[in-house]
Amino acid sequence: MPSANPFRTLIRHRNFRIFWSGQSLSLIGTWMQTMAEGWLALQLSNSPFMVGLVASAASWPIIGVSFLTGVMVDRRDKLKLVKIAQSLLLLQASTLWWLTWSHHITIHWLVAMAFCNGLISSVEIPARQSLM
Repeated sequence: MPSANPFRTLIRHRNFRIFWSGQSLSLIGTWMQTMAEGWLALQLSNSPFMVGLVASAASWPIIGVSFLTGVMVDRRDKLKLVKIAQSLLLLQASTLWWLTWSHHITIHWLVAMAFCNGLISSVEIPARQSLM
């Protein structure tokens, strides 16, 4: 008889538990970064348009090229792609932190970093979802 517990896979499979925990933490960090980018755009420009532009810069690569990256993901080792993409997202977030901390951040850098995040996510999202 099947269990009514939706989290039974987490209990039974150690590797999935590690993957799920890591992805949950990563997703929380991504949400925090997205909120911080919007806030930073408002602080830098005091323009609602620029806040929208930063959000769009992060979203358009996911919308525009995910169908191509999905094909690439289907032909490659998905776990390796997720590991590489997560490492690149860490590097991107660290670069954004350094630019902000050192007061070198401009709205142009912020838009570029958001776009970079979207490009990396356009590979990471289909790879992660196909692992599930």
